[in-house]
Amino acid sequence: MFGRTYRTLLEHAVIAYFELVTDRARVRSARILRFRVSGGTPEDVLYQLLREVHYRQSAEGWLGRSARVRRVGWSPLAVEVELRGETYRARRHELKDEIKAVTLHRLRVWRSSRSAPPRQWRAFVVFDV
Repeated sequence: MFGRTYRTLLEHAVIAYFELVTDRARVRSARILRFRVSGGTPEDVLYQLLREVHYRQSAEGWLGRSARVRRVGWSPLAVEVELRGETYRARRHELKDEIKAVTLHRLRVWRSSRSAPPRQWRAFVVFDV
């Protein structure tokens, strides 16, 4: 995953999660879900964010259409997130892969070097399916 900023990297990570789970084109932006996650490092925040998204999807049936990181705080490191979507409905939504867990295995967040235009935030995440 990648993003021009840390904020967009996190938004892309959430979208990637939901792309694995369902066809996002069939998910309406009917409801807004807001929450906050924090951590000690950029990796911690990404992990906590994806764990929260996974919980909402697996326990509450939430399917996301879009994600917006409304605020990034660096001291302490925390983000406020807004998801637009709806709960799963069998008639409307087809589920693709079931994600069992977000793992810490090989999870990594970094900024690409200045010599690689454009400079971007990047992440590697493994999901247990």
